[in-house]
Amino acid sequence: MKLRLTIEFFGAARRLSQKKKVTLEVDDDVTLRDLNAELARQFPAFLGQLIIPETHELVDSYYFYNFYAGRAVQKDEKLKDGDRLLLMFVDAGG
Repeated sequence: MKLRLTIEFFGAARRLSQKKKVTLEVDDDVTLRDLNAELARQFPAFLGQLIIPETHELVDSYYFYNFYAGRAVQKDEKLKDGDRLLLMFVDAGG
């Protein structure tokens, strides 16, 4: 079974992809690492900037936010068909 996910880009992700968003069809057992690998395949400029090439993890300070759930996506979280994910930079400090 396939899931249809919409990923919106902000900041560097938008600049590097030159897109506001992308819609992906992925297997229903997709992991965040799989999702990152697919994004890196479609947007090679993400490698090293947003996605660690060796592990396909997001670099520190970047995360996926699930718009509908109203929270950050956890590493082992199962995604649902129609999820809208925001790829964002965490700006923290104090």
